[in-house]
Amino acid sequence: MVRVMSQDVPQLLSEAVRLHQAGQFAAAQKLYHRVLEISPEHPDALHLLGYATFQSGDAAGGLILIRKAISLNESRADYHCNLGVVLAAMNRHHEAIRSFQTALAIRPNLAEASYNLGMSLQAEKQPDEAVVAYRDALTNRPNWADAQNNLGNALVDLEKYTEAVAAFHQATSLNPQSPEAWFNLGNVLNKLEQSDESIQASRQAISLRPIYPEAHNNLGTALHAAKWTDRAIDEFQLAIRQKPDFADAYLNLCSAFTAAQRYSEAAAAARKAIELNPAIDKAHSTLGSALQALGQTDEAIAAFRESIRRNPKLAESHYNLSMLLLRRGDYAEAWPHYEWRWQIKDFNMEPRQLALPEWNGEDLRGRRIFLHIEQGFGDLIQFVRYVPMVANRGGKVLLECHRELARLISSVPGIETLLPPDSPEPNADLRCPLMSLPRIFGTTIETIPKTVPYLWFSPQMAEEWHKRLGADKQFRVGLIWNGRPRPQPLRSVPIAQLAPLARVPGVKFVSLQFGDAAAQARNAPDGMEIADFHEEIRDFADTAALMANLDLIITIDTAAAHLAGALARPTWLMLCHLPDWRWMQSGRECPWYPTMRLFRQPAPGDWATPIDEIASELRRMAERKTA
Repeated sequence: MVRVMSQDVPQLLSEAVRLHQAGQFAAAQKLYHRVLEISPEHPDALHLLGYATFQSGDAAGGLILIRKAISLNESRADYHCNLGVVLAAMNRHHEAIRSFQTALAIRPNLAEASYNLGMSLQAEKQPDEAVVAYRDALTNRPNWADAQNNLGNALVDLEKYTEAVAAFHQATSLNPQSPEAWFNLGNVLNKLEQSDESIQASRQAISLRPIYPEAHNNLGTALHAAKWTDRAIDEFQLAIRQKPDFADAYLNLCSAFTAAQRYSEAAAAARKAIELNPAIDKAHSTLGSALQALGQTDEAIAAFRESIRRNPKLAESHYNLSMLLLRRGDYAEAWPHYEWRWQIKDFNMEPRQLALPEWNGEDLRGRRIFLHIEQGFGDLIQFVRYVPMVANRGGKVLLECHRELARLISSVPGIETLLPPDSPEPNADLRCPLMSLPRIFGTTIETIPKTVPYLWFSPQMAEEWHKRLGADKQFRVGLIWNGRPRPQPLRSVPIAQLAPLARVPGVKFVSLQFGDAAAQARNAPDGMEIADFHEEIRDFADTAALMANLDLIITIDTAAAHLAGALARPTWLMLCHLPDWRWMQSGRECPWYPTMRLFRQPAPGDWATPIDEIASELRRMAERKTA
């Protein structure tokens, strides 16, 4: 029998450590056990055997051994650090944090302890403290790529995206072969809406790891933001092929299909995302948007309601629900949801930064109220009808007003002062966005203040336009075919498609078109002569006076449509398949403007049907006028 002497312990331990570092855990464990046979309370052997046991897959066994080593020698920082690593692997992060902190109390410059502390703090949702820990680790080991990468992730959790980009750039510089660092860089660049840079980073991650569904999803997100919709769809589908249960990729695929107007496929993708992960509240919202585009109003409303039930703070769902409820005429339910518009990232106007408290319908006697605009010309024209109602509450009304509308809007009763847009905060007691007034007054379909006209113009101006137009007895029709650039093509009709109107005898057309599209009047369809006065029109008051001399206005959905309705002029409105909420989802009548008739597309892009209907009606009206 060979007797092992105590003097063999250093040699055995040294060989065990060599094997351990080479990843030969089983062989190392045998030698650690031999050391412990000689010296049963050897703390280094117990600690290292415990860590090798953990690395071999037995975390509980390793935990016991490392704790025994600590009981024999509490002053070793590396013992406490490795105890923390084992506890963290067992998802006992709260205990792990205490172990890492103990290690750092013993040895403040132990970079590994700071790094691991940062990871457990992140796991415990403490990103602020994690950032401090990672920066401590980098102070003691500046060229540690993984620490830079994890620092970036903690900064992302804190929404400090610019600082995160710097950390990820450092990580990729220190280790250009890290697909995770490139992926993380691409992800945070997406959050900063730097699509081109995100595309490059995501492609670098994929080049290093082709089977990387998260990176393909990330690349798809960047391509989608850069308007490369078809390529984005390809990337999302590739991510799904690599990871069939990837709910987020299905959700992003839905958004891309929606952008490509492939609404049925979008709805199917959203439903798959919900099937895979019903807890994704945004999936229900995205499904609602696809169903909304398909015209499936009831199903879309149900989807938005489910999204709100899961996440009551999801502003997009509240706003989209309000649009559908308003279009359906459910005003009482819709108005509170409509107030969420200010919290939408892509809402078309920033909320006003005003110190004034917001008015909610209380008595106004002895107080001044500032009514401020929030959207376009048409919105001001539509909702200025509420100003006399506000004034009747006893207050003095200061109204913000576009300069182009000032002369016309000044005719509305109850206005004390008109203020130009973006003027300094006025001397007032309260404020209210103009389009919040229907909610405050409890407006329903039945109670819309619809007495028209509620805008007026100078009779002298109308007489001047009468002279310009001439004294002929022809039936005069104002035409507007093109909206402002943002809503095209849904609210614009190619002028060539108005050809059926040109074949109606006895009609004199007058252009009410503004902007670059006004020049299209020179290329009107054969047989249609359009008188064009746009260079003589200074503002909406001039347009109103011109409209007073017309028998009919035919228009697309633009501010001039609201103007014609507010003036009580006979108006025919051409509407796209899914029009704005104020025109309702069906019917010929408009609840806001009694003198308006609605002509709707029966299907997306079909302007021929409503234009043919208008041509037939116009022929009958012109014949009656002639007779």
